[in-house]
Amino acid sequence: MTPEEQQTIAFLAQGIYQNIIDLTLVFTGYGVFALGMATAVHSLAVKSWTGSQIALTALLLTISFSFTLEALYYGISALIVSHYTLIMGSGQEGIQAAAKKILPLQFVPVWPTTINVLLSDLIVAWRAWILCRNRPQRAILATLMIVNICINIADCIWGDVELQIEKSSNSIIDSVSAVLILLVNIFATFLIGWETRTHLCLTAQHHGPDNKGTRTGEVIKLLVESGAVFCLIQSINTASTLLQTFITKDMTLHIILMMVNVANAR
Repeated sequence: MTPEEQQTIAFLAQGIYQNIIDLTLVFTGYGVFALGMATAVHSLAVKSWTGSQIALTALLLTISFSFTLEALYYGISALIVSHYTLIMGSGQEGIQAAAKKILPLQFVPVWPTTINVLLSDLIVAWRAWILCRNRPQRAILATLMIVNICINIADCIWGDVELQIEKSSNSIIDSVSAVLILLVNIFATFLIGWETRTHLCLTAQHHGPDNKGTRTGEVIKLLVESGAVFCLIQSINTASTLLQTFITKDMTLHIILMMVNVANAR
């Protein structure tokens, strides 16, 4: 076996290994997501419909569609690569044929992933907007969200440009978009937490120290906890993106980013 053949086999093995990891993470996450989505839609369906519930349902269905599209991309891509490299082709010819067939699909995954992240951010920001009555804080939140949307859309467009010029790398804009996503979630969660503290203090004044809390208080505490979890997820995403941009690319970092992408569709 020549060194070129050994290199080709090693390249194919690495690609298959990465595809297996991607498919396992995406479809496991999709199963959990589908179960959560069914529960959420059922809880919304049994209530009277309001403008907020209609908007939330639309957001959830859009996230569901985007995640489904992303899952289909990974499934179809793995089938194409396996077909052309393991069945139809041999060596570099099979790799080149697979790369040519899969190229149009590579424009797909960045958009559903970004849409899911932005819609999740929008839901968190919406919660904070409803609870917060301070106009300057609302203005800061709205500004952060608008900049976040613009930068992430620009990041998607740049990703498409890189595919057209056959160049793929983690750029500065990837890091900026990850940092902005984190800032939006931290600030929104801070606002929700501040309003929760204010509500609990007022409740304690009216009902005394033995008060176990109201239903409203329990709900907004749940919002704070879920927001904190999402902030943790985005902190991991930001750290991994910064490491890949400025230090090194690594399979471990790739797995972490895949897990974060799946978690974003929560």
